[in-house]
Amino acid sequence: MGIKFNHYKVNSRKDLLDFISDKQGNKVYKEIGKNPEAWIDELGLIYPMLADCGLTCSSGIFAPPFNDKKFRKLGEKAYLYRGNEINLSGLWLFKGKDIFNKSDWEHYNLGGRASISLNSEFKISHEKLLPENFEKIASIKRRTRPIMKFKIDDIDVYAKGAHIIYSLYHDYARPKYRLTNFRSINKMTSKGEMEKTIEMANAGIKTSRVIGYYEALCEEFFFLEGVNGKSPKKCLQSHRREIIKQDAEMLAILCSLGYNKQGFADFDDKIFDGKNLHLIDVDETIDLYAHDSTDYRKILMNPNDAKKLKKFRGYQNAIFKQKLKDAIYEYQEDMLKNPEDKKAYINAFYKKMRWAVPSSKEIKNLTTFPRNYITYERNINMMLEE
Repeated sequence: MGIKFNHYKVNSRKDLLDFISDKQGNKVYKEIGKNPEAWIDELGLIYPMLADCGLTCSSGIFAPPFNDKKFRKLGEKAYLYRGNEINLSGLWLFKGKDIFNKSDWEHYNLGGRASISLNSEFKISHEKLLPENFEKIASIKRRTRPIMKFKIDDIDVYAKGAHIIYSLYHDYARPKYRLTNFRSINKMTSKGEMEKTIEMANAGIKTSRVIGYYEALCEEFFFLEGVNGKSPKKCLQSHRREIIKQDAEMLAILCSLGYNKQGFADFDDKIFDGKNLHLIDVDETIDLYAHDSTDYRKILMNPNDAKKLKKFRGYQNAIFKQKLKDAIYEYQEDMLKNPEDKKAYINAFYKKMRWAVPSSKEIKNLTTFPRNYITYERNINMMLEE
């Protein structure tokens, strides 16, 4: 069942020039005023590093907001607007002779607009999800990738920001045509995490409820409702069998969706509320087949080659059973200490996958480990380190 979002357009707190000045200093505004054409080229290189599109320019559509006090002069032909008229925000260059002729102006969008998508189930003001508002009352949970916690109308809200990684040229190595030191910018968005969370919830995994999403060029936040509960590890004495069942079902669903949750058996990203086991963080969930070279399209698109499809399904099942065996191996010290617990975990996984009841031989194979046993995840990590 999908989420119905209400959508709102707002002014973003930061635009591209804010991002550059934060890293390179406020001198950027003075420099744009001196040589706006060269800076348009520079901005055109940086903009797509933060977005999936390029810097856009329009001419003859809108007139500059001359009478707005926030229409700021940077130089003889360059102006910056960061006022309330969202469609007019950005950099304005005068390219003609008549300042009142719209066609004599070029308008560049610098990411001054943002959007908020709010889950209609939450009857809260979208303005409370603006970074400039919630940061005043939030506690910081992590700094490297911004994660904050705050309350809205007695609702515990977690805001998970995008992780922006950038590399800079040394001054001596910077190409002569470049005006800033930005070599590359990689923005790991929060939107993908929201989409995964919704996908997993729709598939049957208990997750934190999605509240909404704030999206702008230089800032993004994914909002989740906090889950009240404890680490499953602290509830094993009183709810062991229920946690075993739900954890195995969670693993089966992740396999069916094609995801590998790194550190699945750590319990760090799970909460038990006394009834349900929740997966509260999916940012370490990656493609289960990321290191596989199988041509899935070729297999699935040919309806006459049932042999290859059957072979691939067998290969998939082998991966799923490997993930099951790895989980049992990792849980041996706490949740799955005895054979009966291991058997219950296997049965719950098989049932969720709609497989036949496992035989004694299968159970023995899944619960027997050589001294030098290496999990699938560790094996991949070792290969990546080589």
